[in-house]
This record gives sequence, structure tokens and C-alpha cells, in this order.
Amino acid sequence: MTITSPSNWRTNVANFSPSWFTATMGTGITSMLLHDLPYNAIWLYWLSIVVFTFNVVLFVSFLALSLARYICWTGTWTNTVHHPEQSLFLGAVPMSLGTIVCMICYVCGEAWGMPARYLAIALWVIQVVLSVLCALILPFLLISRDHEIDLPMLTARHLFPALSCVVASASVSVVASVLLNAQHALWTVLVSYILWGIGVSMAMAILVVYCHRLVVHKLPRPELIVSVFIPIGPLGQGGFAILNLGSLATSILPQTSTLHDSTGNFLCDAGFFIALLFWSQGLLWTFLAIASTYHSRKGFPFNLGWWAFVFPLGTLALCSNALGKELPSQFFKVSGMIISVLVFVLYVIVTVEHVDQTIRRPVNRTFKVEYSFFTSPTPGVPSINSPADAAKSAEVCLPHILPLIPNHDAFLVACYSQHPLVAMLRSECTKFPSGATGGEQGAGKYVNGIFEASVTTSLSLILEEQSFGIVSTGKVWEKALTQAVHEFVGTGESGSDKYIGCETTGLNATELHDLPSDEVRAKMIAATKRLLHRGEQGEARAVQAICLGCAGMVGLDEAVRQACIEVLGDERGRRVSIVDGVKAGVGSLVTLVVGGF
Repeated sequence: MTITSPSNWRTNVANFSPSWFTATMGTGITSMLLHDLPYNAIWLYWLSIVVFTFNVVLFVSFLALSLARYICWTGTWTNTVHHPEQSLFLGAVPMSLGTIVCMICYVCGEAWGMPARYLAIALWVIQVVLSVLCALILPFLLISRDHEIDLPMLTARHLFPALSCVVASASVSVVASVLLNAQHALWTVLVSYILWGIGVSMAMAILVVYCHRLVVHKLPRPELIVSVFIPIGPLGQGGFAILNLGSLATSILPQTSTLHDSTGNFLCDAGFFIALLFWSQGLLWTFLAIASTYHSRKGFPFNLGWWAFVFPLGTLALCSNALGKELPSQFFKVSGMIISVLVFVLYVIVTVEHVDQTIRRPVNRTFKVEYSFFTSPTPGVPSINSPADAAKSAEVCLPHILPLIPNHDAFLVACYSQHPLVAMLRSECTKFPSGATGGEQGAGKYVNGIFEASVTTSLSLILEEQSFGIVSTGKVWEKALTQAVHEFVGTGESGSDKYIGCETTGLNATELHDLPSDEVRAKMIAATKRLLHRGEQGEARAVQAICLGCAGMVGLDEAVRQACIEVLGDERGRRVSIVDGVKAGVGSLVTLVVGGF
């Protein structure tokens, strides 16, 4: 469940995450393409400078917000670094910086001279250090942390740490071209080859595993489908980097008397063919990404992940343009031009949509609730018919839900039991502030279960002298739910006379839908009548609220109502509250998120 609402500045800072730097990655690669188009014009040059300036402003603003977030909210940095999803986006920071370094070399070097070169070198050193840290530390944290990552949880976002080194390598190939000292340029080229080796080798290993994950577990969920474009990034940027490095080697190695005289030519030729292979594989992933996006075009909401359209395709365009400079053929120039125009159009679309979504939040004074639905993956627990089944389903579902936490404000566990997943998710959600609440510091993400929601709702509906009960499915739930109510309310084994008890239909969750409707309806009526008769005996409190004790009982409230009328009469029977845990759960979560408690 995601709720958008007006937000104050503290909430905006608290909710800022490294994933926002994907916007500066897309802006930066667009400025580079506008400057380096095969068929250029003076107005495109100035447009590239405008986009570059905008990118610098964005990067500095995002960096300031990040520093404020980590300083003001202690513990946020640790939680981000150790989170299996958010930590991956830390690699977007040096990659964004890399696009700025390249544009400084392209634009500012000629206009400002040596100061611009020194600035580019200083920023490049910072980028290299950050990229190496991301490439070495983040994968180690990923394999050493407590949370197990199943293969279905693997996404293309896991390429970000490796991609940061590939981007740093490409930046170095640009920085070295503006250095006046040949010896300094030689060392930058050597560093670039090292970075290229680290990033590309790691990216290729991840791509193999990711391809296996797609074949076995199919496409990601619709809200994550754009991530399929990310594998284009290391291929396009890797080809662009190795081609530029080969060209630099032909001039720098002879000047510095490094290795054999023909080594530079060999590296140049090898770089061309490697870049050509990377470009070819990039085309393959581009087709797969476009086909996957078209296949999942329904239920395809806008989110920050849409920036994955821009940067990966931008790297493929850079590689095409670089190949076009090396060959006399017009094919790569035309291909690079077409891809560059497509990237610019996508950049405009994503930017406009992003700005529109950002502006709407403070302007729109109403709360908009969006629902996402998650079903237990297979193989899993097809039907929860006991507390043991609930525990097993929690183990199966949790790893798949963890990546969804950053993009949602609240979660409802739609299993009518004292489900362990409720407590597990609450523990995980404490690590993140809410994405859309307008509350003060401490307002966070919320989790509820339909069992807990129905009990609290029932207690709020009945009077002091009245009681509530539960109509559930199999016999095993009579004792299990009774014990769960006592533990949840905190009454212990002695119980509370406000809870009259639980009656069951003898059916399991699947039989509620598989058996003939008349048979199911008759069993619901019989179980409800037994529950109502409990409240009519002796000094027992009359039943005023009845909980539907299974998510699969949706639509059966009419049968419960008929039983109430037959036992209590028309007037009293129609006053009995029939509590659907799903409705109660959604209502309670919306209240919590909007209130920012």
C-alpha cells in the first residue's frame, strides 16, 4: 500500500534515498550525448551545457540532502548500507559524478584551461575511490549479511556496484585525453584498465546469474520491470571505455616508451573488437528489455526506476558514437544518432513525469491510496490451514517482500491467523521512514494483519456489556484463534468475556471456493448460529460483532447476516457488525499512515 500526501521538509529529507541519484545519472549521460552527437549543431552544444548545468545543480542538491539525512537521523547510514536493496544504489553516486567529470573535460577544459583540468582530476580521484569502495565493500556486505537472498530476489540492480567501476574507467579515458603530462596520462590509463577489469569481470558474472534467474523465475514484477534495461549499462559503457583506452594507448605508450612500440596498436585493435562485441550484446539486451517492458505494459506505474530507461541506453549510444569515429562506415554514426535521440526523448518524458509527480504531492491536498498485491511464490504454501502453515509461509514470503519495503508505506498480511510475517515485517520496516507520510520525525512504515485488525475493530464496535466472536474454517482454528485473541489482547489464558469464542465451518480455505456455493453458505450459517447461541445462554454477553475468520470468506457476509436475523430477529440481527479483516486492515493502515503516528 502506498499513500501519497503533502509532506513537510523534514519528511522529504528523511525519505531521501540514494536511488534519487539515478536521476543525475540519466541527466549526465544525456548531456554527454548532446555534446558528442555524430551530426551536431551549435544549438545542440549549448543545449548540452544547459543540461550539464542542470545536472550539477541536481547532484549538489542531492548530495546535500543525503548528508543532511545521515547527519540528522543517526543510524540511517548504517541501515542503508546494510539493506539488501538500498545499498546497491550507493553505486549511483560515483556514476553520477563520472558524468560531471566527463562534461568538465569536454566543455570546461577549453574555456577555463588548467583550473578546469585540475578540478576534473580531483573529482575523478574521488570518483575512483568511491567506485572501488562500492565494488569491493557492497558485494561483501551482500554475501555476509544475515538475510538470505534467494535467486528470485536477484535483480539487475545488483549490477550497480560493478557498473560504478566501469563508469569510472570510462571517465578516466576522457580525463587522460586532456592531461598535458604524458606520464600522468599513462598512469590514468593503467588505472582505467584496472577499473575496467574489476567492473566488467564482476558485471559478466552477475549477468550470467541474472540471465539464469530470468529463465527459471521469469520476468520481475511490473513495478521493477524497467530494471531489465540495466544490463545494457556495463556493456555500453564497457565498450565505450575500452575503445577510448585503446585509442589513447596508441599515443601515450610510445611517448612514455612503455612496453613494445606495437603494443598501443594492439590495444587499439583489441579495444575495437571488444567494444564491437559489447555493443552487439547490448543490442541483445536492448531487445529483451523492450520486449519485457511491452509484455508488462499493464500495471506499469511510474517510479524512480523509470530512470533505468535513460542511462543504460545512453551508454549504448556512447559506444555507437565511439565506434562510428573509428570506422569510415556511416552505420554506427546513424545508429548512435538514432539511439541518442531516443535517449533524449526518454529523458524528457521521464523528467516531465518526475517533476509532475514531485509537484503534485504538496499541491494535491487529498490522500491517494495505491494498492500493490503480493501472492506467495511457488513452491510455497498453497493453503494455510494451521499455525504451522502460517509459519512456513512467512519463511517463504519474507525474502521476496524485503525488496518491496522501500517503495511502500504500509503492508497488510491477508491471512487470518497470528501470522509471524506481521512481526517480521514490522521489524524490517523500523529501518525505514515512510515514503509519503506527513508526520514528524519517527513517522514510519506500518504493518498489520487481518486478524489483528478485525479484533481491534470489533472491540471498538461493541459496548461494555456485549461481545464479539469469530467464524473460521477448519476445527484447528478454534483453539488457535482463541489463544491468539488472548495473547493479542493481553488477557492471558483466563481470557476476556468480551470474546465469546470461535466457531468453524469444517472447511479449509480452498474449499470455500471449490465446493458448491450452497454447501459453503449452509456451513457458514450453521457456524454463525452456534456462535450466536453462545451469547444467548445464561449470563454470557450478547454477540454484537462477528469476524470473518478467513480472507477467503469475502462475499459470505450475507450468509452471516441471514444467520443473525434468524437467531436474533430482524432488528437485532441487522445491528450485528460483520467485520471483514481485509477492510478493517486497510482502513487501519490508512489511518496510521495519514496520521503519521
